[in-house]
Amino acid sequence: MIDDAIGFRLELEKLNPHWLTGMPEEEAKYPSHRDELEALYADRKVKKISVVTGPRRAGKTVLLRHLIARLIEDGVNPRSLLYCSLDNSRLAAMSKDLVRDVIEFWLEGIAADGSKYVLLDEVHLLDGWYSGVKNFHDLNKDVKMYISGSASLAIQVKAEQYLRGRYLVHEIWPLDFRGYLSLRGAARDGSAKGTRVGPVEKGPPDDAISADRQLHALARDFKRYLLVGGFPESREMEDTAKWFEVLENFVAQKAIYTDIAATFNIRAVKVLDSVLHHVVQNQSRLLTYESINEVAGLKHEVLLDYIEYLKGSYLIVEVRKLAPTVKEQLKSRKKFLCVDQGLRNALLAEYEMSEDNEGFVAENVVGMHLFLAAARSKRQVFYWKENGEIDFVIKGREPLLVEVKYKNRVAESEVSKVRDAMDATGARLAYIVSKHDFSVMKERGRELRIVPAAVFCRWVGEYLSAPE
Repeated sequence: MIDDAIGFRLELEKLNPHWLTGMPEEEAKYPSHRDELEALYADRKVKKISVVTGPRRAGKTVLLRHLIARLIEDGVNPRSLLYCSLDNSRLAAMSKDLVRDVIEFWLEGIAADGSKYVLLDEVHLLDGWYSGVKNFHDLNKDVKMYISGSASLAIQVKAEQYLRGRYLVHEIWPLDFRGYLSLRGAARDGSAKGTRVGPVEKGPPDDAISADRQLHALARDFKRYLLVGGFPESREMEDTAKWFEVLENFVAQKAIYTDIAATFNIRAVKVLDSVLHHVVQNQSRLLTYESINEVAGLKHEVLLDYIEYLKGSYLIVEVRKLAPTVKEQLKSRKKFLCVDQGLRNALLAEYEMSEDNEGFVAENVVGMHLFLAAARSKRQVFYWKENGEIDFVIKGREPLLVEVKYKNRVAESEVSKVRDAMDATGARLAYIVSKHDFSVMKERGRELRIVPAAVFCRWVGEYLSAPE
């Protein structure tokens, strides 16, 4: 029951200005569209709840607004699109059952004929949100529902408990370098949608001259990207110190002290915080659970839970050893990556790139690009270690090797190391990711490419889809 129908409608109209203007204001304020938008749009006819998850501040709310704009452009009546953030205290004060009341009020007095869509944001901030979502979905499968919120871990836990079999997950990560270029380009000249990437060619370079030209075009943005990372708000804050405060306080600390602690009733929150800092400080190094526990001092099973919580909160990802059995993978040392290098730099208070840290940062960036690009094609990323070691291996029909050597010149000994790994793994394609070097070496039916990191990250999808 709604206590004040007029006030309730006015509050909903504030959240849905497109009912009156025909388009969300975010369409003009944030004109650059992420690639993930098309996946959400493609879900519009799937009779399941689409759950949008990811780290805090990754741009999930803006993405929902862009989805509204995309649907309107496709011919959906603006009044048939309901957006509601469930943290709205004014709506909650006028309702005893907010999810049910908001949707029924909209359906009965606002929604137009035709396809209808409900987009609920910050759902975790409403106690029992999952009951309202489940009940509505079960009775109204002709209305498509999208849900999201800043505390992705809490949402996923409740969704698995109460919405099993009824939902699909869309993960939204910090922007890769391609997305970052698109965002920076839109910020500079106000250009609109798509993946505008600046004055670079339409594909990966095939010779040293075109590689140098692309690197020159990308170098300035890539240097900034290495420092501040890919969270979309970075474009609005040129002060690095202030931006790092946002990342530490509103991404890492919120995830640990609010999301994880509240969801799993953790009391030793500072220990969890120290585990995160230790893992981030040693990102890309091979770690054992025992070495991590030297910092934490926890029971083994508790430490494993803590690491899973950090992964589930989109703060770190785990890279396992390429091994023939899962048992060997689990027993071997692990490599961890921070989901965003800006977050990594903020946590470690590294306010500029230097020769001391840029190699670690570049390896983390390349690793995350590979992790996300591989996930899009249903593949996994591993590291390889036998007689030698290769930073990353993409497992497919044939392994694809990637070694990061972020330096001006790649030594012949480093090339030989990768060749030996190709012999050992049977790989026919490998990359050495450098700072400046570019070359292509073909021999015995296999290919080894040296590619600058900025160029590699720009075209990582194309490089991973190269013929095996």
